[in-house]
Amino acid sequence: MGQLLVDENNTTKQSILSRIKAWWDADRESKAVSTAKGTGSSGEASTIEVGGDGNVQHITKMMLIEQALMYRYADYEQMDDYAELSSLLDIYADDSTVTDSIRNRTIWAESKDKTIREIIDDLLFRILNIEQDIWLMSRSMCKMGNLFGEILLTKQGVAGINWLPAVTMRRLVDDKGALIGFVQDTSSSNRFGIDTKKNDTIEKLKKSYADEKHLTFFHPWEIVHWRLRTKHIRSLYGYSVYDGARGVWRRLRLLEDTSLVHKLLKSPSRFAFYIDTGDLPPTEAMAQVRNVKQGYRKKTLINRETGKLDFRHDVVSTTDDMFIPTRGGKESTRIDVVGGLDWDVVDDLEYYRKRLLSSSKVPKGFFDDDGSDSRSSLAQKDVRFARTVMRVQRELKAGIRQIARLHLALLGIDPDSFDWDVAMSAPSSIFEMQQIEVHNARADLAERMKEYFPVEWILKRVMKLADDEATSIADAKDAEREKLAKEDARIQNDIQQMYPELVPVQGEGGEPPPANEEALQQVLSLSEYIKENIQNSGAVIKRIDDKAGKLLKESNKAGKRHE
Repeated sequence: MGQLLVDENNTTKQSILSRIKAWWDADRESKAVSTAKGTGSSGEASTIEVGGDGNVQHITKMMLIEQALMYRYADYEQMDDYAELSSLLDIYADDSTVTDSIRNRTIWAESKDKTIREIIDDLLFRILNIEQDIWLMSRSMCKMGNLFGEILLTKQGVAGINWLPAVTMRRLVDDKGALIGFVQDTSSSNRFGIDTKKNDTIEKLKKSYADEKHLTFFHPWEIVHWRLRTKHIRSLYGYSVYDGARGVWRRLRLLEDTSLVHKLLKSPSRFAFYIDTGDLPPTEAMAQVRNVKQGYRKKTLINRETGKLDFRHDVVSTTDDMFIPTRGGKESTRIDVVGGLDWDVVDDLEYYRKRLLSSSKVPKGFFDDDGSDSRSSLAQKDVRFARTVMRVQRELKAGIRQIARLHLALLGIDPDSFDWDVAMSAPSSIFEMQQIEVHNARADLAERMKEYFPVEWILKRVMKLADDEATSIADAKDAEREKLAKEDARIQNDIQQMYPELVPVQGEGGEPPPANEEALQQVLSLSEYIKENIQNSGAVIKRIDDKAGKLLKESNKAGKRHE
């Protein structure tokens, strides 16, 4: 624990350790894992042996896809040097960390409790400075499939994150898959030969491997592990976003290298000089050819040892010409142009390139140069890619949520006693618009059906609400209508008490008497007075205006009939 806590004495360290351990043991997720009976750990894939010898074995090994973690990491690092795949990681990082236009933030806290929301926001933006690191966090996780961060703890809560290389970190789990802790191996071998059967706690592991100075053990709560588990639900480690393209990438790279070598060595055209050597013996004939060649072309180079010009000749060089002797005067000296071998490999390259891009889930049009697609509209045009980016966002939020839970626990707040979460911007507005269109269609259907069906039935069957939600909404609407009716009755009663002369009475012949214009003017004057002197009275004013207008219309009709 000494390497974890910063600026604390031993007593304080033990206090923090005991507080966190007590919270971790009482956490519902930890309790759920401890009740498991079956074996959940699957381990890592072993190395596959390749038979054969010579060039065939070498090429076969190049095509083989190793599933061991270190082999995957090695491929991920090399694939990042490939231009299209490097751009792919940038795309994932850009689209998964879109800044919200209203909040001007990439990630933020959501909670009905203002105090909890402010505590988590302070952790994210002041302590962790998450806005500066979240793009690199997303790119690193998409590249390696795993991202490890050491949580730095103090008695005031989380103090920061120490980022650890993924290749040096391993999870320690028991036979049931329960997390014991983490270990970092900083040696060059990265053997990770840790026995977790006899040592099922971090304290036992530290004691057993005390002499191994290159090993550092961490408690489960000291490390936050982001991982993209795309293949196995119980996978200990994540997979890169382009893990499925490893085989295609190897074939494409081999084909590109072979094509380049062929272009350099076999494609250039050269001159073929046919030299008539007559009846000269073979030795003299070749000497004659060398003399002719020497006269035609020389290649001058600087000798690095002597610093002088050095004349070198390479008959089979791609830049030199060929000199061929002929005999018996049957063919006079002539010069021909020898073309290079033509190998059309463009179709093959395009085939593997399409497979590479399809495995990355990025639309092919993004990498085309015809301008058919643009970077700014990539996530907007392809909803499928937006869903993939949202999966990356879920993993980012899960790790940040773990840090926030630990921070609240250190502050003495039970993370499960409040309703809170962390949120990020949706990568595609089209995805949101599709959801809105679905809700609009349901609302239109509900409006047409309310004449024939009860409101609660429509909420359940059409709006797809749960039974308790539909009942709660129906009760709330009834309460709202009742409240408005009571408010209207109260306003009408107040007006009648203030102006009893406005109360309609029966006249002769059952017709209402002529309108009292003076009373109507008093009501209108009262409305104007309320507008000028009373704040937040919009609803009351509107009802008074409506009532006065209704009385005015009734009085006008009564006056016309009286006349």
